[in-house]
Amino acid sequence: MYEFDYLNIAIAVHAAAEYPREACGYVANGAYHPCVNAADDPLNAFDMSGDTGFGQALIDGTLQAVVHSHTDGPAFPTKRDLVNQINMGVPWGIAVTDGRAVKEVFWYGDTLPIPPLEKRKFRYGVTDCWTLIRHWYKLNRDLWLPPFPSEWGWWKAGEDIYRSGLAEAGFRRLAANEQPVAGDMCSMRIDSPVPNHGGVYIGNGLMLHHLMDQYSRKESIERYMSLIKDNWYRHEST
Repeated sequence: MYEFDYLNIAIAVHAAAEYPREACGYVANGAYHPCVNAADDPLNAFDMSGDTGFGQALIDGTLQAVVHSHTDGPAFPTKRDLVNQINMGVPWGIAVTDGRAVKEVFWYGDTLPIPPLEKRKFRYGVTDCWTLIRHWYKLNRDLWLPPFPSEWGWWKAGEDIYRSGLAEAGFRRLAANEQPVAGDMCSMRIDSPVPNHGGVYIGNGLMLHHLMDQYSRKESIERYMSLIKDNWYRHEST
């Protein structure tokens, strides 16, 4: 349960009422404040920059979160959502609605409490394999690895997030004569032309990872060695 879950009913009511337009609002002083969506294309975007209350919350530092709806999905953040949340530095909440009901309201952002590493439900951009790796490093090494905001399906669209981003994140590839130790990470291809999944080796032959449509869990590394091959990485801080 996240710190803003108590606002989910108010957000859901607003999201359903605004359908098929995207609803938008913000959290300040512990309350949800609905706004008018002034976007040129309110069916697919939102803009509340002209709202005086929102502007004042930005100025006086009382802004706690930004909220908007995804009409008819998707049930995960888009790249634009991820980038804008990072730039604003406050959590974002997204309500997914089909106009008849709000299927879910979910929250994301690095300032929220980190949920348990095991038994997480998969949600792209929120609780996925790279997010799990980032959270493990924060909890165990007090290190925030950079996020890699991208659209869902990036591995099918010519992007190579793992190989292009790991150097930026401070990792080096292990040499052929180096054995993985606890804290090293691996990448692998799963029905993909490029590495699209990763995990953290936690010792004793176990890897912590989060596969799509499954819960995050520890598993024997041996099961995945044929997929990992020589794709082992160690953070330069260790």
